[in-house]
Amino acid sequence: DVDYQDETSQIIEVEAIYSIDQHWDVGTKYAHKDKQQAFERASGANEMVKSDIDLYGLSASYRVMKEWDVTGEYHWKTDTLNDELEHGALVSVNKHIGENFKMGIGYNFSAFDSDLTNDDDYDASG
Repeated sequence: DVDYQDETSQIIEVEAIYSIDQHWDVGTKYAHKDKQQAFERASGANEMVKSDIDLYGLSASYRVMKEWDVTGEYHWKTDTLNDELEHGALVSVNKHIGENFKMGIGYNFSAFDSDLTNDDDYDASG
């Protein structure tokens, strides 16, 4: 039996969005999490386990009206510790508030969260 003890991690993320014309924006993102977890074994010994998690995403937004757009994104997440590849789509409707800010509501069709600070949530659809 193994008990979760402690985690240290570092996360970096970059994202770029390019406006093709007045209606279309395309984007890409990449995030990386370097994670180490300490587990306590039944024998009482601690074991450090290292994993790397990478997130890749591609998005497209279409401005349907002056202040509203619809966005679709497809993203992939890889986990070296568990040798896993997960992927899925997100959609959202967004309202532009000013030149460089927008708020929206959307739905995550994938079974994972793209927030790498909480990478252990494997039931995150919705």
